[in-house]
Amino acid sequence: IEATRVGGFGGSDAAMFYRIGLKGLSALTNSDKKRIRVAKGIDEYKPIFVNEAMKRGHDFEDWYAENAAMSSLVRERKFTRKMARHFDTFFHADFSNDKIIYELKCVNDTENVEDKYFQQLQWQHMIAPVGMKVYLEVFDSSKEFDIENLNEPTLIERSEMTIEILRMGIQLLDENWETVDLEVGEEWNESD
Repeated sequence: IEATRVGGFGGSDAAMFYRIGLKGLSALTNSDKKRIRVAKGIDEYKPIFVNEAMKRGHDFEDWYAENAAMSSLVRERKFTRKMARHFDTFFHADFSNDKIIYELKCVNDTENVEDKYFQQLQWQHMIAPVGMKVYLEVFDSSKEFDIENLNEPTLIERSEMTIEILRMGIQLLDENWETVDLEVGEEWNESD
């Protein structure tokens, strides 16, 4: 993670690029600026504290790998596509093969997961080889890990409009890489 954070942006950065694509560089939050500062090598990458929800998600991925994943699926495969001159664009698929990508989410609110992670899922469509299918596997974190508790994965359709907004955000940051204002203010809000 540390190696890819310096010099690049992954799927977890998709919402930032979507905001830039829609509203321009003035839409950057303090946390966005920190991400860019790390990517530029200005600030050192600091791993985030693993909370209980994150641990549960990692445990679900481990369980899924051992009990539910098709044998053809590879875990944590890195996909990359050259979309900018100044930084890399990539994502790590939870599980994938040459035709499909599975993004796993273990959450307590299973109703709005696709909406909440839509930009990240479209980032995967944008970066992965054309024709790959992206599936979202949502698991209710309040349940025990068991095949009976798995839901049917949801096929995520490609949204050309969302992908175009992501591309515009990438292009705008790339074009302004040397001059973008990365001053992090004292005032942080909820989005930070």
